[in-house]
Amino acid sequence: MEKIDTSTLNWVKSSFSGSGQCCEAAHLNNGTAFRDSKNPNGGTVIFTHGNWKTFINGVKLDKFN
Repeated sequence: MEKIDTSTLNWVKSSFSGSGQCCEAAHLNNGTAFRDSKNPNGGTVIFTHGNWKTFINGVKLDKFN
């Protein structure tokens, strides 16, 4: 897997993040990077386009509670 310098990505916070402490996503050429905005150096999950769509659909359907 290709090493990604996440410090150079354009991170966007979730619109549901009221206090600014939620999650952030960044567009990649072949997917989406995802991290916790409270701990941006704590790790990043990389999704392919298809997996990102599946993840977002799961969130919308409340599959993770």
